[in-house]
Amino acid sequence: MREIDVDAVQELLRQQTSDVILALLEIEHENLSSPIRVVNNHTDITYETNTYTGFPFKITLPAENDENIGDVTLQIDAVDQSIVNAVRNMTTRPTAKITVIRVPFGSSVPEKLLELSDFVLSNVSFQVLTLKARLGYQEFLLSQKATKDIFSKDMFPGAF
Repeated sequence: MREIDVDAVQELLRQQTSDVILALLEIEHENLSSPIRVVNNHTDITYETNTYTGFPFKITLPAENDENIGDVTLQIDAVDQSIVNAVRNMTTRPTAKITVIRVPFGSSVPEKLLELSDFVLSNVSFQVLTLKARLGYQEFLLSQKATKDIFSKDMFPGAF
């Protein structure tokens, strides 16, 4: 379950606000000299000493349920081919972090509302003007074996 404080939830659910809520995307890979940092805004923004380039992208968060942990869907408008070329040249999966921030009206100091990290980019596809990818976890904990031992009637005859 994602933890979001009450004030952040109220801010996200307001019908009207004078504050600006933005998503920051950071993609890291060993082949990159510095991480790709973009913000879904028309202008650049500085957050925690890093500059995020204004760039159009869309993040679709999964519905939370008890059955599975969904993946985040990412769609980046690829009008500028620099991100597409960088991702295309990667031989291993890059990692990604999403941070949702709020910039209060009249302030230039952003406040963090939510951070989702430890994602791995996979299922990357390229169209003419878009890059689509799935953001998921590299190792899904619930798909791993619970114990190293297998309980069978040969190993544990008294249990059966």
